[in-house]
Amino acid sequence: MSTRSKVGMRYFEDQIDEPTCDTETWWHVANMLPLRAINSPLYSLLTLESPERWLAMEWEAARRWVFNSRAKLTDVDQRRFAADCAEHVLPLWETQYPSDHRPRHAIAVARAYANAQVNAKALEHAAQAAREARDKKIIEYNRFSEAANRAAQAACMAATQYDNNAAYQASLSAQEAVFMLAKSSDKLTAQRQEGVWQWHRLLAYYRGEVL
Repeated sequence: MSTRSKVGMRYFEDQIDEPTCDTETWWHVANMLPLRAINSPLYSLLTLESPERWLAMEWEAARRWVFNSRAKLTDVDQRRFAADCAEHVLPLWETQYPSDHRPRHAIAVARAYANAQVNAKALEHAAQAAREARDKKIIEYNRFSEAANRAAQAACMAATQYDNNAAYQASLSAQEAVFMLAKSSDKLTAQRQEGVWQWHRLLAYYRGEVL
């Protein structure tokens, strides 16, 4: 993109911050920059006038919004968010393998690492244990075991070394877990529902609502 095009795009995007922004321009930019939209002067008014439009956009775009917005969190909150995503689908693992606590332990260690209570070596050991739990069960082929494996993968990713990658990979693996579990006709719905849950959880961090 040329410098002139970038300047033009920035001007277009900046319109969302103006109280006089054209309604359709606001909705278009909001789809691309949801956090900026939420902080804009027109957010309360336009979403009050058309709440169903925001919900429909959220339903379609939540997974993309999570991917694009995760870096807005601090490193600590990205790690905590990754652990939340993994824990949200952990029942898919524990229903199948109730005596194998390695994924749960990985999530706990990821949170402890975010709170500076354990070191990187402990984090890597926990991730490796979750990885071994996943690999041990990977020979089983049905939608329940596949979903469980993705849930273990989410736990493993929550305990990866890099915060930004942990947030992305854990959220993605959690979406894949519910996708695998759902029946064929419900897969996309399940994945989108998980994306919306993750988006709202990310917003809670962004707003400082998670202690």
